[in-house]
Amino acid sequence: MLKKLLVLSLLAIGAITLTACTPESGPTVEELLDQITEAMDELDLPETTTTDLTLPNSGLHEVDITWESSDTDFIADDGTVTIPTKTQGDQTVTMTATLELEGQTLTATFNVTVTAATEYTDAELLAQAVAALVLPVTG
Repeated sequence: MLKKLLVLSLLAIGAITLTACTPESGPTVEELLDQITEAMDELDLPETTTTDLTLPNSGLHEVDITWESSDTDFIADDGTVTIPTKTQGDQTVTMTATLELEGQTLTATFNVTVTAATEYTDAELLAQAVAALVLPVTG
């Protein structure tokens, strides 16, 4: 009888121990998306620029951030800015941030206008001169 009581006690203690050792489940998809949204809310890009952009690659809650430019001629994916010529004029580029945490992703877009140069380049001036050149026709 004492053996049965001891075995039952050990089984009860083992069950309690196993229950206590059950690992906690990770965050839910909703919680992950909330964390990504919080990180997204901290992102900010200027509306206009003439200098390179600082694009973070991580954010709040250790969210990974990757960037993609709609026009790498004027803003590269790494934020490097190339000033448009005066002839090209101001250029608006959409920068897309993809935020990822534990397999869940959200995207945010930012429109950034790269302000054009204020003076013509030598090549532009030459092209204007050639276009304005009128040669007399003799014949």
